[in-house]
Amino acid sequence: MAEHDVSLTLSAGEFMAITGPSGSGKGALLGMLGLLETPTAGTYSFWGTPVNEFADAETSRLRNKSFGFVFQRFHLLPELSAWENVARPLCVR
Repeated sequence: MAEHDVSLTLSAGEFMAITGPSGSGKGALLGMLGLLETPTAGTYSFWGTPVNEFADAETSRLRNKSFGFVFQRFHLLPELSAWENVARPLCVR
């Protein structure tokens, strides 16, 4: 598993870049960090709470309010401008 022995702490307002060659586990790690996947081993806490303790509704709310995603394949809506595509999640409550 590419995410073996990973330890990471980010403070509020910090930014990071995850880089590496194709197949190195960047996507899997980002999926876990963005609450799209849950870890099968180890722990991941967000705001001090292990992510496996969040209900589905809470993880959805956190993804909407706390994370930003730019997917490799974009998944943009062609009828919207780039700005409208980026702002679209702000309309979801």
